[in-house]
Amino acid sequence: MTDSDADEPPPPGMFCANPQFAETEGPEVGEYYNCEGVVAGHFKYKSCDPLCPDPEDPFTQVPIDGDTTGDGEIPFPPDPTEGEGAEAKTCCDPRIEEAGGPGSIEGAEACASACGHAACMEAKARFEAMLADPETWEDCGGWEDCIDNVKASLEHYIGFIEKNFNNCVAATLDPDVGTVFEMGNPGCADGGVTAGCIIAGTLDMSCNSVTIDFSSNDGVCIKAQHQPPEPTSRACEIKDGGGEVRGGEDLVIATFTSGSAVTHYYDCLDPECPFVLDGLGVEITDVEDGGVELSDITAELYVAAYGMSDGQDVEFPAGAIRVRVTGTMTDVTGSSPFDVVGATVSPTVGTHDNDLLELAGVHFEAGGYTFMAYIEPSECDPI
Repeated sequence: MTDSDADEPPPPGMFCANPQFAETEGPEVGEYYNCEGVVAGHFKYKSCDPLCPDPEDPFTQVPIDGDTTGDGEIPFPPDPTEGEGAEAKTCCDPRIEEAGGPGSIEGAEACASACGHAACMEAKARFEAMLADPETWEDCGGWEDCIDNVKASLEHYIGFIEKNFNNCVAATLDPDVGTVFEMGNPGCADGGVTAGCIIAGTLDMSCNSVTIDFSSNDGVCIKAQHQPPEPTSRACEIKDGGGEVRGGEDLVIATFTSGSAVTHYYDCLDPECPFVLDGLGVEITDVEDGGVELSDITAELYVAAYGMSDGQDVEFPAGAIRVRVTGTMTDVTGSSPFDVVGATVSPTVGTHDNDLLELAGVHFEAGGYTFMAYIEPSECDPI
């Protein structure tokens, strides 16, 4: 940027970083401004105790401010009288103050974006705090399966927010009443033991009465606050793998002929961070069992799997990896298609780095069969 450029105000809509100045035609740097307003909303869910409830059953609703005041509102900046609140700041060129009405409108819009980002980051932080607090699963009474399901549910919601962060922000900022951020069901909902599983998680949040405080600017910035970490994403080519198939007359050994996987790792400051298996598909050799031949077999992940990783070792909880298996079944009566779905019945472990992905003990059940699969170290490339 030349000196003459620096004297020119930014084009309309370019006063504030969203999320970075480097991605706009505006200035290269700005200053932080405090945002004022309120995030209001609730986290809604259903509990499996021990069986999962019907879709028609009511939700349990928890205010997003937890036990602080319980009114479902988080003010920003913090309210010293209530003892709760959060910081929400935006990054704008100081010349926005001279732009009059348009500057106020753009500043408010930038603060609304900051509010939405802060709200979704705060929601993720709440789930992380719950995952780190043993009191979260005290109702399980020491039942390990129940405890594992509580943890698996929270890991699912943490990973889901990371992967779908922009959708979370969009739902929070949507002016239509009733717009919610639905986070689906964790894998434990499809498991044999469902006690402790937290299903149908939904964030219902909105940013209200948002304004920018032009008197609060301080600190140089180049991007807006409350941005999620950029994932390390990899596309992997699966060349070696296979497993055992049980449930028929004989134990059958199958191998993968080809396959692919897509992963996202969200590095963080915690000992373990979200790891998402976003795509998985393999083609499997034809197998025969007691006069029944299975051919043209494919297995595909039909919903993203959410696990946790320390940066090298990764673990997916039971139920997290949900697979659809299709192909052709041929016996003495002829041929017919088969199409079955199943979920892992035990934790799946593996390793990953910038170049490789490996999974072991992918144990799942589908269509009356039990599969124990593995993926040998597979080469990965950044995407």
